[in-house]
Amino acid sequence: MWAFGAGLAAAGLAWCAHRSLVNVTVSGLSMYPTYRDGDRVLVRRRPAHLLNRRDVVVIEQPPDLGSGWDDLPPFDGRLVGRRWNIKRLVALPGDRVPDSVRVAAGTDVVSPGSLVVLGDNIRSRDSRRVGFYPADRVLGVVVRQLHASAGAEADSGPPAFRQNLLPPWVEHRLERNGYEICKTDRDNDR
Repeated sequence: MWAFGAGLAAAGLAWCAHRSLVNVTVSGLSMYPTYRDGDRVLVRRRPAHLLNRRDVVVIEQPPDLGSGWDDLPPFDGRLVGRRWNIKRLVALPGDRVPDSVRVAAGTDVVSPGSLVVLGDNIRSRDSRRVGFYPADRVLGVVVRQLHASAGAEADSGPPAFRQNLLPPWVEHRLERNGYEICKTDRDNDR
């Protein structure tokens, strides 16, 4: 009987994880040195009103130059067919706009429903170039690094942070059902 209960609990945990967690592979250097090309991170889906400054978020990539956010279909929670970025959240609605973003944003205060996000790499395509990002385009917040890219341990801080900290069965389940969605930064980090 105990084994049945444990199996049922594990199945429930796996179902909840599949609904709220996303396995993301970082592509590009916009978050270097925090994350590198090939690093894998675990993202917890989170609505915009639960975000905090300094969170690392996965957010929909801005439209190409010459088009606006309204040209993209509304975010309905589905991942397929969208392009994603991984960035650090630096300002919420009502916050003062950082100096490095003021020209692109065109104002001194973050508008309602908007966010300021920056890549850790100064060459990142982020709010410094495109202004505000719509808060409703956030997929979620990075909660843990699952796997570091080859050679990343050499200059990346404590090894305990860079190694896989999840039980193997959880990572296998996430890997099998997860999405590799952050495949856009490489094109923007020139």
